[in-house]
Amino acid sequence: MQAMGDNEGARPYYERALAILEKRLGPNHPYSQVVRNNLAALG
Repeated sequence: MQAMGDNEGARPYYERALAILEKRLGPNHPYSQVVRNNLAALG
Protein backbone atom coordinates (compact mmCIF):
# COMPACT_ATOMS: atom_id res chain seq x y z
CA MET A 1 0.00 0.00 0.00
CA GLN A 2 2.81 2.38 0.82
CA ALA A 3 4.37 1.72 -2.59
CA MET A 4 1.03 2.70 -4.14
CA GLY A 5 0.99 6.00 -2.24
CA ASP A 6 -1.61 4.96 0.34
CA ASN A 7 0.43 5.76 3.44
CA GLU A 8 -2.52 5.96 5.80
CA GLY A 9 -3.84 2.64 4.49
CA ALA A 10 -0.44 1.07 5.13
CA ARG A 11 -0.18 2.38 8.71
CA PRO A 12 -2.37 -0.32 10.40
CA TYR A 13 -0.37 -3.08 8.71
CA TYR A 14 2.94 -1.63 9.91
CA GLU A 15 1.54 -1.16 13.42
CA ARG A 16 0.33 -4.76 13.54
CA ALA A 17 3.61 -6.08 12.15
CA LEU A 18 5.58 -4.06 14.69
CA ALA A 19 3.48 -5.35 17.59
CA ILE A 20 4.00 -8.95 16.49
CA LEU A 21 7.73 -8.56 15.86
CA GLU A 22 8.36 -6.79 19.16
CA LYS A 23 6.47 -9.50 21.03
CA ARG A 24 8.22 -12.38 19.26
CA LEU A 25 11.70 -11.00 18.61
CA GLY A 26 12.00 -8.02 20.91
CA PRO A 27 12.12 -4.29 20.22
CA ASN A 28 15.84 -4.25 19.43
CA HIS A 29 15.75 -6.95 16.76
CA PRO A 30 16.72 -5.66 13.29
CA TYR A 31 13.35 -6.66 11.81
CA SER A 32 11.52 -4.68 14.49
CA GLN A 33 13.74 -1.69 13.82
CA VAL A 34 13.10 -1.84 10.07
CA VAL A 35 9.34 -1.84 10.55
CA ARG A 36 9.61 0.96 13.12
CA ASN A 37 11.63 3.03 10.64
CA ASN A 38 9.11 2.35 7.86
CA LEU A 39 6.28 3.38 10.15
CA ALA A 40 8.10 6.60 11.04
CA ALA A 41 8.65 7.33 7.35
CA LEU A 42 4.88 7.43 6.85
CA GLY A 43 4.88 10.69 8.76
